[in-house]
Amino acid sequence: MDSQQKEGLKPEPLKPVSRSHMIKLGIGLIPFGHFEYISNTFISPLAHDFVGNATRVGWIQALNPMFGFLVQPVIGWLGDHTWTRMGRRKPYLLFALPWILIAMFVMPLARSLLWFVLAVVVYQFFVDMYAVSCSTMMPETVPPGQRSRQASVSAVVNSLLMIFAITLVGRLYDKSHLYPFALAALITTASTAVLVFGIRELYQGKVKRAPLRFLPLDIYRHALRNRNILIMFLIILFGSYGNNSVAAFYTLFVRETLGGTVGRAVFISAIRPLVSLAVAVPLGYLADRFGKKKVLIFGALMGVTATVIGLTARSFNQMYFHFFFSAFAATATAVAFYPLMTQFMPRNRIGTISGSVPFFFGGARFLAMLTAGMIIDAFGENYRVIWWISLACTIPALLLLLMIDPAEGLDRERTVAGDTTERV
Repeated sequence: MDSQQKEGLKPEPLKPVSRSHMIKLGIGLIPFGHFEYISNTFISPLAHDFVGNATRVGWIQALNPMFGFLVQPVIGWLGDHTWTRMGRRKPYLLFALPWILIAMFVMPLARSLLWFVLAVVVYQFFVDMYAVSCSTMMPETVPPGQRSRQASVSAVVNSLLMIFAITLVGRLYDKSHLYPFALAALITTASTAVLVFGIRELYQGKVKRAPLRFLPLDIYRHALRNRNILIMFLIILFGSYGNNSVAAFYTLFVRETLGGTVGRAVFISAIRPLVSLAVAVPLGYLADRFGKKKVLIFGALMGVTATVIGLTARSFNQMYFHFFFSAFAATATAVAFYPLMTQFMPRNRIGTISGSVPFFFGGARFLAMLTAGMIIDAFGENYRVIWWISLACTIPALLLLLMIDPAEGLDRERTVAGDTTERV
């Protein structure tokens, strides 16, 4: 093999990216967060209309993490070992897209529980395939010192979208269940087009594909043996259980406890993207400049405050304060958590490690969907219980966060001049 061929096997260096790249990537990553918004906001009330109680709603919502256990680790691992003229992740995005669109229209139009559940199954299966392929394109194209700023751009784009969805479409759910899903289908198609045609995937070098049975060993070698990544997986475990217990039943909390409608439950949450729009860029800059861990600690404290407010809320006006503080918490996590985790990932295993997140995020979500509804029903279908569950998960997550050492195993890819060095 000559020197030119050897050179072709080396990963392309990560150079600082332009604002144009950040904006295009931010638009392309919209579905990654938008899928969760659709699932948490609209699937629960649709399911409740069919099954009638919180326990069975949780069973249907549990389909998402159940598929995540299998789909995301496998697709992330396969992506690490894939290279085509189109790229590494794009083939999986394009394969999943049409199935997601079909499910988006069937779910709100279903007239029987069977068709609704089948649509949810298809939706969750291919959303998992799409999500891991979509999210890994950020650390594979953006250098470490710009990743929080990239995440902040994505947060701004998603905040603008959320404001639009909440103010224009969310309240129309009470008139037609189809509107939120039709908008989501349109946005997902446009975002995918930007990602496919606007972002060039960098050649990472072909990695010999071992048999799929070695995937658990690959995860252990590259993820679980890294102390920082293991701690962050545990944080995901606690955070996911608490957050999903709230997210899956929030609209029912508003409808059944505070006496509002689903439309009002969605509309009142508009404060969250408005705050995120204002603070995402400053938080992203602070995370890259002074340390992602510090921003995450700040976000965790804001999350505790938001949970206490939700627990004590007796009116819609009080929920505005909840969303104000939860917006700080969610935005700080969005701009700092995954960018910090990528510092400890080898470049040729980003998909494998990112795809293993569902073992913790999905595991906790699965347990939350199965048990949170049972806990609610055990207290006489008292939806205020979700805030106690959230509070019980936030404290251990905060303690684990303090144990992360950003100085250990910083990303091996400190690159050319202009790439800001992470401060501890």
